Amino acid sequence: MGDAAIQRLTDILQQLLAAQQQNAPPAQNASQLPTLTDVVCYDASEHRGCEIEDWLKRFEFALDCAAPNLQDELKVKLLMTKLCGPTFNEYCKSVLPREVTVFDFVETSEKLKALFSRPQSVWIDRYECLRSVKDDDEDFGTFINRQKKLLRDFNFKKLNEEQFNCMVLLIFLKSPKDATLRSRILAKLAADGDTVKYDTVVDDLKVYMSTIAEAKALEQPLFRSICWQPN
Repeated sequence: MGDAAIQRLTDILQQLLAAQQQNAPPAQNASQLPTLTDVVCYDASEHRGCEIEDWLKRFEFALDCAAPNLQDELKVKLLMTKLCGPTFNEYCKSVLPREVTVFDFVETSEKLKALFSRPQSVWIDRYECLRSVKDDDEDFGTFINRQKKLLRDFNFKKLNEEQFNCMVLLIFLKSPKDATLRSRILAKLAADGDTVKYDTVVDDLKVYMSTIAEAKALEQPLFRSICWQPN
């Protein structure tokens, strides 16, 4: 092969190599991770359990906007940086003896949901729906979206008349001093479910209030002095 042919072949190989380098995706490392400053760090102690799903949706949306082609392993690392210290430590302990980086992004998301999702009672959802109000500075559209979620969680189709009557009673007891009564109603609804009866709940509250009144009477100084008066 002559020098001209060798030079021509060398030029072709250099052109092919340059084309490959141009088409190759840029290498990604930790320093190239997006910051996602608009996504707050998740703190399990400050959120209701069910909010982990909403937070993950927000994280995935922000990540898709900032780095749609980010490698899966880097997604996991970025997700870990968005967990606050105690939450990250709790998650690490939950996957021991394995490392958090051995799971892909989907597996990691599912494990976070399983660990931090603590679904609250449907009766709490219904109670929150009935007592919800629009905040003075809340945008109307935001309020409507929030109300739609509350109505969806209410699940009205699975509510019978007796349960509804109990829920109305629950809403009527608005005073802070009636907090214990509200707790008893919610506990009764959760325990009896579809078989709950309004009259039974009312009778339970009456017995409870009567017991509390008797206990307070026993604590009165006059009552104690009468009971312990020597003959």
